[in-house]
Amino acid sequence: AASDDLTSPLDEQAGSPPSAGGPTPDKYCGNCTHFEYTDTGQGMQPYCGLYEEEMSDMEACEWWERNDR
Repeated sequence: AASDDLTSPLDEQAGSPPSAGGPTPDKYCGNCTHFEYTDTGQGMQPYCGLYEEEMSDMEACEWWERNDR
């Protein structure tokens, strides 16, 4: 079929980690590997798995690690 002849540069990138020369995500807690949301009984709250505590802001700490790898 004709669709078998179509390719995209994105096809090669699927499942691959970002290249070292590519853009990095914004450095804030929502893009950190330690970030998650937890249900506190008062709704979902941001939670830092590294410090094992709820968060009051989303500013990245010195231990920020990108979560897109």
